[in-house]
Amino acid sequence: MGSRRFLPATILERHRDFGRVPDAVIDYDEPYRDGVVAGAYYQHLVACTVREHLDSQPDPRAALDDLARRLGVSPGWLLRKLHGQAAASLDEMAEWLMELDLPAPSMQTAIDATLEASPFDRRLEIIHAEDLSPEELELAQAEQLEWVAQRRAELGE
Repeated sequence: MGSRRFLPATILERHRDFGRVPDAVIDYDEPYRDGVVAGAYYQHLVACTVREHLDSQPDPRAALDDLARRLGVSPGWLLRKLHGQAAASLDEMAEWLMELDLPAPSMQTAIDATLEASPFDRRLEIIHAEDLSPEELELAQAEQLEWVAQRRAELGE
C-alpha cells in the first residue's frame, strides 16, 4: 500500500477555509517540511484570489465552467484544487491567474505565515557538551529532563 496523498487543505486549522478565507489559520499535526506547508498555503492564497473573482461574477458557476474549459480541465477537478483536496503546481496556479488577469499573491506572505505557524522552534542553538562547564552541563541536562517529563505528561504517558 502506498503512502497517503497530501491534501493541501490539511495545513489549515479549519480545512473548509481553504480557498475561502484569506487569513485562515495554519495548524497541522503532520511532520510536513516547511516548504510543503508554504506551497500549500500559497495555493490557498491563489485559490482565494481566484474564488473571489469567480464569486464576483453574475453567474459564478458559469465562470468556473468557463475557466475550466479554457484550462482544459473538468470543473470538478479545478474545484478540488481550489478547495485544497488536490495539490496544484506552480504553473497551474500561474495559468489560473493569467487566464483571469489577476495579480499573484505574495509568496513571501505564505513563507512568513508558515514560519510563524511552524511547531518547530527555529531559535535552537547547538552547543557541544565539551564547550560547557560541569555546572552548565548539569543545568542543561536537568532542563532537558524537565522538558521530557512535561512532554510525557502532556501526552498522558
